[in-house]
Amino acid sequence: MRIDELVLFSADVPASVDFVEATFPAAANGGDDPARVRFVPGTRVDRADNESPSAFWKFSIFTDAADSVAASLAETGCETSQPGQFLDIGYLCHLREPGGNEVELVQRRFSPPLDPPSPTGFFGRDTLGLITLRVTDLASTLRMLIDGLGMKHLVTMVVDGGRPDPFALEFLAFTDDEPPETDRTHVANREWLYQRPYTVIELQHGPALQVLGPVTNAHGVGLSHISIVGRDMGDARSRLAATGVDVTVGADGSTDMVTSDGHRFVLRDDVESG
Repeated sequence: MRIDELVLFSADVPASVDFVEATFPAAANGGDDPARVRFVPGTRVDRADNESPSAFWKFSIFTDAADSVAASLAETGCETSQPGQFLDIGYLCHLREPGGNEVELVQRRFSPPLDPPSPTGFFGRDTLGLITLRVTDLASTLRMLIDGLGMKHLVTMVVDGGRPDPFALEFLAFTDDEPPETDRTHVANREWLYQRPYTVIELQHGPALQVLGPVTNAHGVGLSHISIVGRDMGDARSRLAATGVDVTVGADGSTDMVTSDGHRFVLRDDVESG
């Protein structure tokens, strides 16, 4: 199986499409790996600070040079945060695409790079690296992704640094890859993760989300669905049902399911996938 598409609602579909095609063409076009971003008509919502957080947070672009990409975006009038090394998580910055969705640029190497360096991986194109979902029921989400879909739990990152709202991040993908360190939380696994040539699902969870929760995934805002393609979807449906996920089979044979936090996944057979 593989992640084929991230489908997002946009308040301005043509502008969103033009932005991604011009800035991150690999994310617009996709391919066998990584996935592509697609947009459907939706509503732009500016969330209040005290409002429950959206169940969809952001998508991340893996890049070799966050500074130069941010500078190029600034020349077009797109505002980005200042790229910088955020704790021991990564060298990154944030922006919004014209339709209102948050985008994160994640540099494949820290600044300065880790010493000793992590094993090198994929470099070159700016690709769709992460799809970040907020979850309040982590256990059931992991069961669905690991036991139901067969994803591998690659990395865990704890984001604290004395902040008032510490949280953790879990990273999963369709892969047989093994991180360089067996301890999922090891810092060396982070640069390694950002060099993967496929799209990874990132789950944010923590006490603050539990207090504010439940997270919301309103129709027309943020995530429409994540499209997954592969073979033997009948087996996947059986495994998903065993994890307690409600699945609906469409007339075209696709499988539609929604998690307890409102994240929608659509599974389709693909004779070209293994």
